[in-house]
Amino acid sequence: MRHAATSLSPSRLLFTLGILVVVPSSRSLGTAKVNRHKPWIEELYHGVVTENEEEVLLSPPLVAMDHDAPTPYAGEICGFRVLGAGTPFEGVVVNSSTGEGVLRARPGLDCESKTEYEFGIQALDCGEDGQHRRQRKSHRATVRVQVQDVNEFVPKFTQPVYEVTLLKKETGDEPDTSEPENKGSAGRGDAVVLRVEATDGDCSPQFGQICGYEILTPGSPFSIDMDGNVRVSGLLPDADGSERTMEFIVTAFDCGKRRAQRDAIVRIHIRAPCRHGWQGWSDTIEYPAGGGALPLFPGIALETCQTSPTSLQASVAVETGVGGRTCDRDTYSELSRRRLCDAASGAVELLQAASNHSSKLPSSSRHHFEGSEAFMLNQALNLSGAFSLSVWLRHRSGGDAREAIICEGDRTGTGIRKLSLFLHECRVIFSFRRDVIEQGGSHPADFYWKLEQACDNEWHFYVINVDYPAVTLLVDGVSYDPYQVSSDWPISGADLETQVVIGACWQGGEAAQLGDYLYGELWGLLLRSGIRDSRRDIACLLACQEGLDFSAFDSLGRGMKVHFNPTQSVLTLEGDDPEAFSRTLRHAAYLNSRFFPSPGPRRVTISTQLTCAPDSTCPSVPPVSAYVVVGRAPEPQLWISAASPLAPEASDLAAPGGVPLTPALRILSFPRINSDIEAQSEENNMAEGERAGSGLAHNLEACEVLAQGSTLASQYEELLLLLPSELASMLTLHSSAEGLLIDGVAPMAVYQQALRHLAYRNTNLHHLTRRSFVIRCTELSGRFLSNDFVLEVNPLHSAHLPGSPSHLIAEPRLASDAADSNVGSSTTTVLGISAVVVVVAVCVVLGAVTLGVARVRATQRGIVRTGAEGREGEMDWDDSGLTITVNPMESCEETGISEDEVGLDEESSEGEGYGEEEEEEEEEEESRGEAEGGPGREGHLGSSTPYAQLEWDDSTLSY
Repeated sequence: MRHAATSLSPSRLLFTLGILVVVPSSRSLGTAKVNRHKPWIEELYHGVVTENEEEVLLSPPLVAMDHDAPTPYAGEICGFRVLGAGTPFEGVVVNSSTGEGVLRARPGLDCESKTEYEFGIQALDCGEDGQHRRQRKSHRATVRVQVQDVNEFVPKFTQPVYEVTLLKKETGDEPDTSEPENKGSAGRGDAVVLRVEATDGDCSPQFGQICGYEILTPGSPFSIDMDGNVRVSGLLPDADGSERTMEFIVTAFDCGKRRAQRDAIVRIHIRAPCRHGWQGWSDTIEYPAGGGALPLFPGIALETCQTSPTSLQASVAVETGVGGRTCDRDTYSELSRRRLCDAASGAVELLQAASNHSSKLPSSSRHHFEGSEAFMLNQALNLSGAFSLSVWLRHRSGGDAREAIICEGDRTGTGIRKLSLFLHECRVIFSFRRDVIEQGGSHPADFYWKLEQACDNEWHFYVINVDYPAVTLLVDGVSYDPYQVSSDWPISGADLETQVVIGACWQGGEAAQLGDYLYGELWGLLLRSGIRDSRRDIACLLACQEGLDFSAFDSLGRGMKVHFNPTQSVLTLEGDDPEAFSRTLRHAAYLNSRFFPSPGPRRVTISTQLTCAPDSTCPSVPPVSAYVVVGRAPEPQLWISAASPLAPEASDLAAPGGVPLTPALRILSFPRINSDIEAQSEENNMAEGERAGSGLAHNLEACEVLAQGSTLASQYEELLLLLPSELASMLTLHSSAEGLLIDGVAPMAVYQQALRHLAYRNTNLHHLTRRSFVIRCTELSGRFLSNDFVLEVNPLHSAHLPGSPSHLIAEPRLASDAADSNVGSSTTTVLGISAVVVVVAVCVVLGAVTLGVARVRATQRGIVRTGAEGREGEMDWDDSGLTITVNPMESCEETGISEDEVGLDEESSEGEGYGEEEEEEEEEEESRGEAEGGPGREGHLGSSTPYAQLEWDDSTLSY
């Protein structure tokens, strides 16, 4: 451990002497305050630390003193606290008795990120008992630390290759200063041919600056100075009407003598003064997402150098898509794309059906097969003589083994295959055998095509249209005839049990083995039973949402022709006038109509061909290569909100239309700020974005409503969604026991309006329970997902009380808490299973009836008074309209009635004969309730309710 030289300043010396004076008095006073003084440290520290190292050299050294020393704990230093959030330093106590400490840097200290730090530090003593009780801290001292650089980076050139074209002058070697940028004279002089540049990532001037360049190629006629300027220093070869290229290697050194790890290449092209080809174009075109049609070469011009071509032809091609795809097809699922093209009738996406996802939302059905995995369907295909099978496939030759894309074979291992699509040595083999053929004999069964597309490792769209016995294969919209067709006998499918496998073929047998595994990528394997894909369907499915655009057809010059290929990725121009040809090419534009395009570069090339008169020579025009860099669009953050939980009346759930669940549902979309934020933060961002009015408006692909917990009981439970006609034409509804799926590419407002018609119906009122549903939506095959909005439905059960007087109106309660309480003129009926419930119920009844307590008590003891004498002076009791609601949670103590006042004890209870007689009365009452159509003892949920139903027996009361 290194420290700066220790020196006692006058203040520190006085502080030390103070300790010597204070110590004796502290020891002599046993009852004095223990921790009386704060620790003391210097006011300012200066430190130096080397990046990637831990030790910090401080001046003065980090030492804390305390006047309480040598008192244990109170006079000791237990820590140094670094003040300032995010400060990458920590104070460590070396000796608690002497107060010595060090400052250490945390891992990851980098001079390139920050060179200086200033923060505060405090010293803390150990308190009174070593447990930091009444711990005292010093004043705040300032620490300034400078991070020293290490020469860890080497120079790096701004580009790997530097190129320039020099025009060789016919007279003299003086520089031609009138030449355009990046062009110069080929003669000797002080003119700068080009400048190379290197940078260094170190933070200090010593290591972060470039101090020199050097040409490593010996014998080069060029020189370079310490600023990277390249000049001609020797004789250059003559161009002689053709281009000559000179190339040499340049390296760079920083001021720490470190050399560039990767040297730069300098290419200098020497040409004649006039150069044929396209001029005035940029090799990089920035395209913002949603930018519309952007001209690619607004200032381009064709230089023919006084050559008069009789005809010109140029092709502008854009390599659409990223990651090896021929188009930016990372959009919707293939089934959704077919719906947009009106080509989804009878279509089933086999890959998504076989993958068996728990969610029914559309997802990317792109799968990469490495020869070891396959997907199996749970049902047979059951195809007739007319169907269409389509798939996107990327495959390269994998040897002489057969590879199955899809195969439907016999499960018993007989080798019979009703349908199969194989790849074998750049060959496509399709087999189909009918179950029943009216005509006897063999029929076409196996069809063979040999195609380069089957093994070029590029994406291609395959469509097999079957109108038996005719079979047509189309690859990227082009039809191909089979080079071989073989016949086979029909099979009887009545007793044949088949297994459909994707990516392999079922071998059968007890081992249930798979074989003929696929090595390649599949996307969108679809089957249309009974329908074949038309050329219009295929053209729509192949259409790309990005490509070239041209809108100046009305202003074409004389003799100019412009036409596109089917995918609009190639624009061809034909003409005979170079000037009109250049004006037309300036209108060629790039267009990406996707709302969320895949970001990245797209290469654009121009290939030009000139035709001249027979007696003249046409120069070749160099190809143009540029890149369109598509920017990233702000990703949407989908949010679903609605009222939850809901508490509908139980009776409303049984209505034919059910109960509306989401009449005020909202679907919002805002630019995502941070992809890692929590759900609560997402909700806050949504609220802020909504107030700011910065919402996005785009399409959705699907939404689903799923029942949580158990699935829907189809006998009495269902989700209803009655779509208006204007919505039904845009969306498709799928219903199952799990819930509802709504799909179809449509605006968010359409889905919001559709989900507001969602209703829930349950006709089983005796077993109503709490229900929860989750609602989520997706866009672009799951690329953007909404939150999982959980909707809770808590049915309310109302108590219907007949004959209630106006001054005692019964209020509805939850089904778990409410029941009816009636007063009649028959025998007393007490519902319940416990004597405690009976006692509580009678307590409340007798507490409410203040008059006649003595008579009720006499009645409970079996005392009956009759005659006119007993009725004199008493009031008449009319209970025809009395309804008493009993709360079992209210105790006798809460009502202020004691058990003695009530008069209920063990003897009176036994005298009541509670037991078998009471059970018989309950059974009779229940029978009468069922006969009258009443609910009896059971509530809406089919279980005993916590409220007791009491019947008032006044037959023994004397009036």
